[in-house]
Amino acid sequence: MQQVFGTHLDEAVTADDTPVPLVFRACVDFIEMHGITQQGLYRLPGQTSRINALKQQFDAGKVVV
Repeated sequence: MQQVFGTHLDEAVTADDTPVPLVFRACVDFIEMHGITQQGLYRLPGQTSRINALKQQFDAGKVVV
């Protein structure tokens, strides 16, 4: 599995043969399933430690939920 964060967008897109990077698709899928009715979803920042943990999981090729 190739690193997800810190790579060029061209590489992230071609790594999975999809028109968007895997991390983007995973985030959109999660929001559609769990957070679409959450008020303020895009206005509130995430917790830095949680964001960093998620980045590490994506970079390690783990399934992130």
